[in-house]
Parts: sequence; structure tokens; C-alpha cells
Amino acid sequence: MAKPTIIIVGAEKGGVGKTTATRVLLHFLRSVGVANRAFDTEHPKGSLARFYPAEIVDLTDSDDQIKVFDTVSDQIVTVIDIRAGLLTAMLKTLSVIGFLDPVKFNVIVLHVLGNTKDSLNEVPEIAERLRGVRYITVANRTSETKYEFPPGVEIDIPHLNTKTAETVDAANAAYHDFLANPPVLVPTPSLVLRGYLGTWLDGIMAQIAAAKIP
Repeated sequence: MAKPTIIIVGAEKGGVGKTTATRVLLHFLRSVGVANRAFDTEHPKGSLARFYPAEIVDLTDSDDQIKVFDTVSDQIVTVIDIRAGLLTAMLKTLSVIGFLDPVKFNVIVLHVLGNTKDSLNEVPEIAERLRGVRYITVANRTSETKYEFPPGVEIDIPHLNTKTAETVDAANAAYHDFLANPPVLVPTPSLVLRGYLGTWLDGIMAQIAAAKIP
């Protein structure tokens, strides 16, 4: 019997590029035709909601937990962008309410790591909480720091050309809108910058596909 799929993207440390990783994942799901819905837990402002039609929720509130988890379905993938500092607490809550049960739910946790030792120090504790659940580490090289991530990282997000990253973020749009032909955005985005973005996305999406997500 098919099980609902819930993909959680998070980290305890801020500034590691969780929302970037979520945006790429949502772009991948759309590209391969997987129905999905997204939740942004950076309540009340929402970073993901700037770029994608994500619903902003407060997952420390039981009413919003009900809104998200009572409505999971095996017909649509649920993607949750967890705000900084909430990942450990959220995993504890999911365990308490029974959503880390691999028999009933297909839960995938993408743990985003930044270019700092503090970020890597999170791995043992998070991994310990996820025995029996699919746990994937994501290296995000949002800066150009030459940093060696540990072996076992399944998805490595490279640095995106700075001008491209700045322009795409300023557009406040999903990646597919920036790349659309004819363009959805006004003014028309540069062909050069669209080329940089498309190549960057293709490389990451190949890794997501290889990791068999979802």
C-alpha cells in the first residue's frame, strides 16, 4: 500500500541555505511531474514563501501541526522547510505523534550543512534521532569557501554564479518561472543568467534523482 511522503528540509544552524535546498527540491519535483505542496515554518514572514506558493505555518503550535500532518496524502508529496533552530524539536514532535513510523509514512529528512564546523557538529545528534528514517545530508556551498565536507554527503549544492544568485533572488520567483520560455518574469531575465541557473539546477537535480528522492 502506498504511504504518504513527507520531505523535511532543515538544520539547527541558520544561514546554511535551507531555503535554497528546498527551492531546488521543489523545482525537481515539478520537473519530474510529482505533485507536491510546500510549507514554510519561518513564521510569520516566511523565506520560502517569497519564491514559491508555500503556506506559512507555526509548527510549534498544535493547530498548525494538525493543518499539516492531518492532511498528508499518498497522492501528493508534502515538503516542509524547517526554520533554523527548530529541526531537533520538530523531529521530537514527529516521533511523539507517530510520524517517524516507517511502516506508515515515507519520511525523508534532508539535513543541510553549511561551511562551518558548528554545522557539521549537528550530524550525530540528528542522525541518532532518525534511526529507521531516510536521512540525507546536503552540502551547500553557498559561499566560495573551499571546504571539504565529510564522506557520505549525498547531495552537494555548488556555488551559483554570484550575479545569477542575486538576480534570481531579487526576482522573488520560483526557479521554473525564471527559466520559463516565454519568460514569466518582467523584465525578461538575461539569457546568460538563465544559462548559468539552468546548468546549476541540472547538476543538482541529477544528484536528487540518483538519491531516489522521493
